[in-house]
Amino acid sequence: MKRNAEFLRRRLWPGVLMLMMILTITAGCEDRPTPADPASPETVSAPAPELPGELVRVLYETSSGSMEPRSEFLAEVTPEELARAEYWPENDFSKPYITEKGPEPIRPEQWADIERSLTEIYPVLEEAPEGYNDSAPILDENGEEIFELDGGDYWHLFLTWRTGDGQERTVQYFNPSDRRITTFDALMRELVDPTGRKIVWYEAPVLNGIFLHSEEGDYSFQFTYFASEDDYYFISRYPDGGGKADVTRHVPLSAWTEPGQWFASLDLERFPSGWSFHDPLTVTLYYDDDTQTTVQPDEDTAARLYDYFIGLTEQFR
Repeated sequence: MKRNAEFLRRRLWPGVLMLMMILTITAGCEDRPTPADPASPETVSAPAPELPGELVRVLYETSSGSMEPRSEFLAEVTPEELARAEYWPENDFSKPYITEKGPEPIRPEQWADIERSLTEIYPVLEEAPEGYNDSAPILDENGEEIFELDGGDYWHLFLTWRTGDGQERTVQYFNPSDRRITTFDALMRELVDPTGRKIVWYEAPVLNGIFLHSEEGDYSFQFTYFASEDDYYFISRYPDGGGKADVTRHVPLSAWTEPGQWFASLDLERFPSGWSFHDPLTVTLYYDDDTQTTVQPDEDTAARLYDYFIGLTEQFR
């Protein structure tokens, strides 16, 4: 049941699955800083990711299932060759059967681009547990299979790493909620079925909003970009002197700059994933590529966030 619940979460809520490393924690931050605290960290660039070894093989397969016929795609690639591929040619609808090819050599620059795309997105890739199988039937609370009218879709990524001692380990990863994975997808499809696709290299998503909610503490804080007004929306609700403070304000874009840096410095993405209004304490993080993820922070981090938001409330009141 736990495995099926987790599968449903990943199928129905893809936005909360991703672990995203944008910035690192900066030394010197005092406990529970306020918005005016001069010790609040500056924005720093994320360091190059530490990989588990040398990437020596990539297996990628995906399908939209019954929602999109002829969408099956599979490619297995090494630094030297396209080991095998199964695909429907993008510009040829005349073939009644899926096309197969391989093995065939690839150019060094083709592998270099694939390796680069995976290296850049590696910090947000989440390992699937050993034995994970998303093709297994989904069961309800009584153990009965749930019929999916529009099912059969899948997304699989297996990376094989070679360590310094020559040992190889293959790891399966979940589909990240990060637009940079579309660059990898386009590179793999262009390698298998060259059509002159435009390859877009995206920057890492930037945090541009946050929502903190505590059921037990009876408080919630929201600081999010409001597109229609091109400003930020700040909402603060928390117990205050026997009553409940309720502050709602539109604030200029510049009001996010310093708090945004501080929120990013907390590396909130490292915490376990959660569901807003389902789990008792959650933080939802919003990014400039229109993705989001929800996590469950520890009590110390929640306390720091609470104090910071109280300071912001006094500032915007």
